[in-house]
Amino acid sequence: MGFIVYNTASGRAERYYKKEGVAKAQATKLNRCPYRSKYDAGEFVVCNYRDYEGVLMGVRGDALKYWSWLNTANRG
Repeated sequence: MGFIVYNTASGRAERYYKKEGVAKAQATKLNRCPYRSKYDAGEFVVCNYRDYEGVLMGVRGDALKYWSWLNTANRG
């Protein structure tokens, strides 16, 4: 399973990455971009593809955290 860098305001995915470290580095780079006004007002974050499915369904904020927890196989 891969990782998605997406904008929290729009939910738009920027790119898919196979490794989490590379995805986190790209999110940091996008957040520090001096031309950030071109992008939506939100912050760029990383999540795995399974959790991004919740974003595609329109789940945001705390509801997304709860939705992700519900869909985790190892809930303890």
